[in-house]
Amino acid sequence: MIPERDRDRLRPEQATIPPGHPWNRIPVIAAVCALLGAVACAILGAGNPKQFFFSWLVSFLFFLSLALGALFFVPRLVQESRADGLARHFDTAGAVTVTASLMLLVYGLTQTTSVGWASGRTIGVLIASAVLMAAFLAIETRSRSALMPLGIFRRRTLAGANLIGFGLGTMVFGMFFLLSLYMQQVLGFSALETGVGYLAVALTAVAASGLAQADSGRRGAAHVVANCLVPTALLLLGVRSIAFVAAFAAALADTLGTEIGALFGKRPFSPLTLSALPAGTPGAISLPGTAASLAGAAAIALAGVGLGLVPARLAWAAALGGFLGALAESVLYAMGARFRFRLDHEFANALNTFVGAMLALRFAATDAP
Repeated sequence: MIPERDRDRLRPEQATIPPGHPWNRIPVIAAVCALLGAVACAILGAGNPKQFFFSWLVSFLFFLSLALGALFFVPRLVQESRADGLARHFDTAGAVTVTASLMLLVYGLTQTTSVGWASGRTIGVLIASAVLMAAFLAIETRSRSALMPLGIFRRRTLAGANLIGFGLGTMVFGMFFLLSLYMQQVLGFSALETGVGYLAVALTAVAASGLAQADSGRRGAAHVVANCLVPTALLLLGVRSIAFVAAFAAALADTLGTEIGALFGKRPFSPLTLSALPAGTPGAISLPGTAASLAGAAAIALAGVGLGLVPARLAWAAALGGFLGALAESVLYAMGARFRFRLDHEFANALNTFVGAMLALRFAATDAP
């Protein structure tokens, strides 16, 4: 643990947690607990989402799940650290003011559905919340052991991460609210079917969080943009059919094939010549990775059927298109290694999803009645 007196003298790269450190598990634990709590809220509120999602109960259950999850998982997965040799102080005033401020903010927002934004109670509660937050910031500038040292926001990496986290947090509940309305009022799902439908989101995020923590930053924003470029373009063009689903199937098939193949593929080989290749060779595939790729494409195709985007009789076309799109990327990498031309990684990801979408459309056309 870094002593308080030394923190502000460190360069940003020295103050970050190194890859593989046990503390890197904390954001993953928080994400898993938050998603499971959100799913629980969605199941409980699926019968009347308009009333439930704007009540105090959803906020209480959500943060209760975070607290209980942290109490259970953190002591078991994260080693304790101590700042030996430092005087220990607890920022009681800061903890009380920030907690009271956030509680009043949540209370004020949830009461607007019953008393309105212009009521004296709503305005008074929100003003009190703002005053307490200002007091918290003033306390933090003078505290010997600040609960949140304001100097940390001079570090661009940390400030940017917190800003993105804030944006994602404000988006999550809006997403659950709108999806609940969509699944019940447009797709005709029952309350229970709507709530259980969110389990796919939660379980996928749980698995992805573990992979992201193990990935240690090898994949950045450009990777996400490349994978989502074709699906987003299809949405903007009004295409919400098998091509849209197959593009995501190709993206997941590629990711699972790469990650599972790296972990369990003991005998990688070339998709062109089927000859053995050293581990880590661009374009090399393996039987475990190929099986995982096919399973991932099939899972997205089935999700498309469940969401009403793909007819059940064409699920095979979305799955096969996605799988072959991922396989096409491996073939391109293998050709690049053999004929000595370099293939940009992000371009290959975007091409992978495009090929998967086009192949699925072709397969669907051959199956048209």
